[in-house]
Amino acid sequence: MAYLFFKWKKVDSFTFDIAKQWEKDWTEMRSIAKRMDELSKFLTGISFDSFAQKKKVLLQSALDDGHYDPATSFRDFFQEQFFERRNMIVHYGEIDFQESDGKLSHTLASSLISLLDAMDRQRIAEMDIKHKKALEPAPPSETGRQD
Repeated sequence: MAYLFFKWKKVDSFTFDIAKQWEKDWTEMRSIAKRMDELSKFLTGISFDSFAQKKKVLLQSALDDGHYDPATSFRDFFQEQFFERRNMIVHYGEIDFQESDGKLSHTLASSLISLLDAMDRQRIAEMDIKHKKALEPAPPSETGRQD
């Protein structure tokens, strides 16, 4: 997520001298849920859950395993089932997990990466459209005169 955030900040600004501010902005987004939403809004213009709903097919393998409750937002589901589990291992040394937990984590990671890739591709497509429009010749003036 951080990679996409910084990649598109660089593309948008055409300068690298404000990278410290971007790092500060990213760091101040404390929770994973906040980062997922802000990244989605930055890349697609809509919240993580809205984008995930539109691209639900990319998440199907993660949603079909029985851990997903449709009453839970996609963002909260990934935070609870993937990131919080990761934090229990990395930060608290908890290692009492089963093979099924590892398989679930792999499925969640793969699904999330697919969704992030879709966000990135959407941003690229939108940039391409703007670029093509900028290259189009200006329409002739209304007076019919050739300038």
